[in-house]
This record gives sequence, C-alpha cells and structure tokens, in this order.
Amino acid sequence: MQIPSHTSVGTSEFEGRTNRILRIVTRLYVPIVTLIIIALIGSWAEPWANFDPLTVAQNGRLKFQSGDEVLAAKETNRLSPAEARLAADVVREGLNRTGVGPRILFMGDSQTMAIMDRQPGDLTTPQWVQVILAREEADGHTPLLVLGSLPNLSMPEFLVRLIAANDSPNERVNAVILCVTLRQWRGLVVRPSELKLAQQARVEADIRRLIATNPDLADGDAAIVGALRAARAEGSVGSGGVRTRFADRAEYALDAWFNSHLPLFGIRSQLRARIGLLFTSWRNQIFHITTASPRPVPANTYRASLQIVELALRYARTRHITMVLYLSPVRPIQPNPDIPEDLARFRTDVTRLCESYNAVYLDYTNLVPEKLWTNYPLSDPTTFGEPDFAHFTGPGHKLAAQRIMSDAGEKIGSAMR
Repeated sequence: MQIPSHTSVGTSEFEGRTNRILRIVTRLYVPIVTLIIIALIGSWAEPWANFDPLTVAQNGRLKFQSGDEVLAAKETNRLSPAEARLAADVVREGLNRTGVGPRILFMGDSQTMAIMDRQPGDLTTPQWVQVILAREEADGHTPLLVLGSLPNLSMPEFLVRLIAANDSPNERVNAVILCVTLRQWRGLVVRPSELKLAQQARVEADIRRLIATNPDLADGDAAIVGALRAARAEGSVGSGGVRTRFADRAEYALDAWFNSHLPLFGIRSQLRARIGLLFTSWRNQIFHITTASPRPVPANTYRASLQIVELALRYARTRHITMVLYLSPVRPIQPNPDIPEDLARFRTDVTRLCESYNAVYLDYTNLVPEKLWTNYPLSDPTTFGEPDFAHFTGPGHKLAAQRIMSDAGEKIGSAMR
C-alpha cells in the first residue's frame, strides 16, 4: 500500500482550487465581455443616436413649436403679451395644462404641431385657435386650449388621451377639436407613454366600461383591449390594474443604473429610431418608393379606427362634450399617397358618424392650396426634395384655425357656457 506524500496532496489541492477558479472565470467570462462590448458600443453609438426623431430625419425646414419662439416674435403677429403667453402655453404644457374655467381639447397628428419653412411669428393651428378665442372673449374669461396632439397619433391613442384629459372631475373637457387624418388609419400602434395613461385606475376603468357597454363595435373594442393587454404583457400592470410600489421602485432603480452605467441602454429608443430611418432610406432607394407612392389603408385597421371614433363620440355624448371633427387638409397634387377610393370612403364614413351623433363635421380636405405646401430639402436622406404631403407652412395653419373658428366657433362657444 502506497501512502501519498505531502507534496502530491498539496499539488492536488492546488489543482482543485485552480480548476474551481477557472470554472468561475469561465462562467463569468461571457457576461463580463458582453458588458464590456455593450459599454464600448454605447460610447461609440451615443453621438450617432443623438438626434430628435420628431424632426423627421433632421429636416431643418420642419419645426416643432416649443413656445419660446412665440414670445420672441409676438410683435410680428401683433400679439398682446397675454395672447403670446396663452399661445406659448399651448405647446409648453400640452396635455398637462391646467386652469380655471372651460377647456377645449385639441388633438391631431404632427400636421397640427409642426410648421414647414417656419417664419418669425408663425403659429400652429391650435395656437391660432387659442389666440382667436382670447380675442373673442371680451370679459377676459378665455377658455384654455389643451393640446393632446402627437406625431402619428393613432385612434387608440386618441381615445386614451380623450378619456385621460376628461378624467379629473374638477377639469372636465367642454369641447374637443379632432383633426382626423386618413394616413394615421393605417395602424393601431399605442406607444409606451400612452399605455401608461391607460394604466391609470380611473382611465382604465372608463375604457373598460366603454368597451363593456358597446359590444356592437367589436373591432374598435378589440383594438383597445389589445393595447391594455400589451401593457399587462410588459409586466407594468398588476392584478388590480396598478403597479405595486415595490415593482415601481425596482424598475426605476434598474433602469437608472443601466442608463448611467451603460450608455447603450439610455439611447436605445434613439437607436431604434435611427436604425428605422436608415432602413426606410435604403428601402425607398431600392424599391423606388417616394412620398407620392400610393399607400392603401388596410381594411382591418380602417374599420377599427372608424369604430374607435364612434366609441369616442358615444363617450362624448354621455359626458356632454361638444365634438368638432375636421378632415385633415390633403395636398392637392397628383400623384398622391392617399388613394382616391380610400379618401372618398373616408369622407363618407366620417360624415355619416358626425350626422349620427350630432357632431360638427368640417371637410377641410381641399382647404389648403398648393402654394402653402412645400417640399423636403434635397439634403434630406429619406426624401431627397420630394413633396411633403403631411405638413404645410405657417399661413396654412392660420387659414385652418380661422376656418375652424368661422365654421364651428358658435358651437364651441355654446359649449363653453
């Protein structure tokens, strides 16, 4: 029988410890290297992703209002200091605008928010509506215009924002002005910010009640239910419809840590937008797609969007809210991305809905003449000087606001009293 020496025993123990360390290092190697690579990629990609996706590929000729430009150029439009402040607050405060007195909710897509070739003093349509309201109220009790517009506003998002804006019993909405846009009926996307609105207890309860009492609008109901299901799938809604405090704290702490230590996580939304922009540019070049290429509206999203508008009209009727729907101006040139058959059906269906629910219907399809539209710059990487069919210039905004107040001002004024 051979007895092992102290040397061989020590060697075996050393080899055992070494093997254990190697196994630990091997297990940690992949996550450690992955974190290092993510950190390096984030540092490299941060300048590349540092852009505002709302400005449409950094198109310098398309400007979203901030409010500051109104105060800086108030003399151009002969605005009084009070009028300038009101117009600035429309875009500064958005859906969070509060105040005493009647309120008008104005909603639409980026056409109601952005100005092509903006000149000093230019205002958007909702800003001009606010100024006109101020000038018409001689007693100084100006109704506040609450801006709920979003770029690419979908109809599910419109309904969520409508209910959220009318949620507080102390700040109910007296009237709603909605710019209805056919191109936004091609999808039913609901972004995270709007899902958070839908998660609020009162808002979710109102949405569920609206769906339960209108089973005949099955497609619209399904689109809204899908948005709520998406919120639950993300783990942000508990069994009672609200997030627990522990879950909130854990989520925010993790998100803050990743954002501060790994730049790639902090810029993930901008990266997605930048990659999507590149994909669109390459796709358009390869398949010769332009801004004028026909874009049909899928039957299922069209039907769901139409029914969501009807849900909104029913909701407004129960809350005694005056509804004003105007069809988004369409650039009067051919070829045009809006297919004539789709546009004709759109005009007919929205007219029918407004008549059925005694809502104000304004067909502004042909309101803005060609001279008030413009093209994208030649330097734009996705459009190369092609016509802009979505946004018009400052005078177009002023024209739209003047017509809204001329055609529906009396109805809106009655709602304020």
